[in-house]
Amino acid sequence: MTADGHFQVPQPTNEPVRSYAPSDPHRKSLKSRLAELTDARTEVPMLIGGERRWGASRADIRAPHRHELAVAEYAVGGAKDIDDAIKAALGARKMWAATAYHERAAVLLRAASLLAGPWRDTINAATMLGQSKTVHQAEIDAACETIDFWRYNAFFGDQLLRNQPLNDGTAWNRLEYRPLEGFIFAVSPFNFTSIGGNLPTAPMLMGNTVVFKPATQTLLASHFLMELLIEAGMPPGVINMVSGSAAEISSKVLSHPELAGIHFTGSTEVFHGMWREVGQNIDRYRTYPRLVGETGGKDFVVAHDSADTDALRTALIRGAFEYQGQKCSAASRAYIPQSMWKEMKPELVDLVEAIPQGDVADFRNFMGAVIDGRAYANHMTAIEFARKTDTAKVVAGGKGDDKVGWFIRPTVIETTDPNFKLLREELFGPILTVYPYADGKFEETLDLCDRTSPYGLTGAIFARDRQAISKASETLVNAAGNFYINDKPTGAVVGLQPFGGARASGTNDKAGSFLNLIRWVRTTSEEHSKTVRFEVDGAVATVTIDRPQVRNAVDSETAAALAEGFRRFETDESLSVAVLTGAGGNFCAGFDLKALAAGGGNRLTETGEGPMGPTRMMLGKPVIAAIEGYAVAGGLELALWCDLRVAARSATLGVFNRRFGVPLIDLGTVRLPRLVGQGRALDLILTGRPVRAEEALEIGLVERLVDPGQALAEAQELARQIAGAPQGALRADRLSALNQWSLDVEQAMRAEYRGGLDVIASGEAQEGARRFAEGSGRHGT
Repeated sequence: MTADGHFQVPQPTNEPVRSYAPSDPHRKSLKSRLAELTDARTEVPMLIGGERRWGASRADIRAPHRHELAVAEYAVGGAKDIDDAIKAALGARKMWAATAYHERAAVLLRAASLLAGPWRDTINAATMLGQSKTVHQAEIDAACETIDFWRYNAFFGDQLLRNQPLNDGTAWNRLEYRPLEGFIFAVSPFNFTSIGGNLPTAPMLMGNTVVFKPATQTLLASHFLMELLIEAGMPPGVINMVSGSAAEISSKVLSHPELAGIHFTGSTEVFHGMWREVGQNIDRYRTYPRLVGETGGKDFVVAHDSADTDALRTALIRGAFEYQGQKCSAASRAYIPQSMWKEMKPELVDLVEAIPQGDVADFRNFMGAVIDGRAYANHMTAIEFARKTDTAKVVAGGKGDDKVGWFIRPTVIETTDPNFKLLREELFGPILTVYPYADGKFEETLDLCDRTSPYGLTGAIFARDRQAISKASETLVNAAGNFYINDKPTGAVVGLQPFGGARASGTNDKAGSFLNLIRWVRTTSEEHSKTVRFEVDGAVATVTIDRPQVRNAVDSETAAALAEGFRRFETDESLSVAVLTGAGGNFCAGFDLKALAAGGGNRLTETGEGPMGPTRMMLGKPVIAAIEGYAVAGGLELALWCDLRVAARSATLGVFNRRFGVPLIDLGTVRLPRLVGQGRALDLILTGRPVRAEEALEIGLVERLVDPGQALAEAQELARQIAGAPQGALRADRLSALNQWSLDVEQAMRAEYRGGLDVIASGEAQEGARRFAEGSGRHGT
């Protein structure tokens, strides 16, 4: 059933944050679920094509704050699992791309409702256990931000689809937003469950299918998110969650020719490696992969001497030490006037030293543990480096304890070196480095802040002086993708502050906005004349006869529009293959005899355009006919003009014009015998009888049969496959096959040789040989 109405996506609102205070009734249920998951040792399989799989082996997920506690057992996937995940995504692509936007959005909106209700405790508890998040940090991340992503993305996607071109009275124009060609690789980090909820579902919403690799530490929460999405109605194969060796998974995925995009959040180093590998594999891909990444940060706080010190102190503590500083937006360097720092330091140190830290099951704790032993070692090494240098000193914290969990006390380091290592390099832990700058050197310090670090994610300015704020905004314009005035540089809210940075911090594609969603679609322009539509989708043009009320019979205006459409296709170097079809269930019923009877026939000349339009054109690029319903009389001649014909099993072909004394003058008598043989051609020409699709396939009148309603989709997919091949050799071979009819064997051989020699001279063959030698295209891939 089709829906003629537009389904209005609800106006989203941000999910209210629960306090879980002693008086909050939700506190008891969350504690209960936390206790259940602590004891459950949950099994976390992969999810591939709707099947739960265990791969090559199993391994434990341990709680960072109690590293002897195995909270889950997860599947370690192997090469076959990764291959199968890619196949499952590609297998589901056609179905999911054809699913109406409101149906896709309904899955996310239903998932948001489930997470706001019965799944909330589970996702929060899994996040607390697997990632050592306190109850407040889990609530704002795993529950609220994930809900917000799903609600707002559904709304933003709907708004995006409404963005349409103008019409000037001569044509009706439309812009289609189609999913990318291939599959998306989504890679999420350990620190935010909501990122794991967003990275695969944002492309999914726009009709893409996904291979999803969450960080190992988030697999418990990610497992429950996938189960939630299944309950919300996500079909099998749309998102395929894999786990195991990140290097092995990336190697398989990044070398696959159908990779269409990467949605990544993680380290700058890893994203650089992915980008580099994509560049090295660029000749393998069917299309240029979209690379969307949010990476590292060395986020700053700059204070002017007019700053409110109480607000500054609070922002430094919360911005630097919430979730153990393991936020890409965490405040990790601060520039404070020397006199202000001297005044505020004692109280800041006392507050930092008093921060409660421990097992996240104790809801009184402000901090948990860092994520694992490797992170613990790196942070302790950085602290020891500061202790041993003459230009820095540890003024708060600086201690670690790894006996029970990976606990590092919140640490404040003061340095007199403006180029100190810990002001430049990302640590991703509970370490804040402060540079007290000389009083009165605010503008110089802004320049220093801008050039010290390669990152550009978040930053904050504290000042009550409006000129100081304006100066900071101007100088630091490229230093932060999210810039905060008199607030900590963390805590962006979906729908309020789209998040993302540039420089070494990522591609700045702003998660939580339409700007991110537009990266997961390829726009297709569609132009309607009165009778012919011309659509472009990548390298494929679709030309549609749009006169369904007369079974797409062609009058003089339509014939001219068809010819113009194919001239446009031929001259546009970005287009490789065209598809010719008809609207409303029929291909073409020939010339419009009613128009002919009324004196509206097309001009008849021995040269130039044919009566049906393009049938005398000799194009340099292939055309495929997508045939539904009737392709008869001149409509059959249009189909014969095409290089290939894809027909629905319900199609009917024939020389029906025989019944009305109308001759074949669009090369039907020439092309039909060449295609099916002289005897069969005369049978059709002399009798004018109908030819059903099965017979048409049997005698070679069409090359492929599909179910009714699928001819256009199959023809377009075939066109994309042909467009993906090296075009020089393809076009040369095609023209040789078409031109040889008028040549003797020796002439045909020479023509073929000359065409092939031109391709070899272009370098296309040598480039193909190089790719073959490197392993591309073997075994039919």
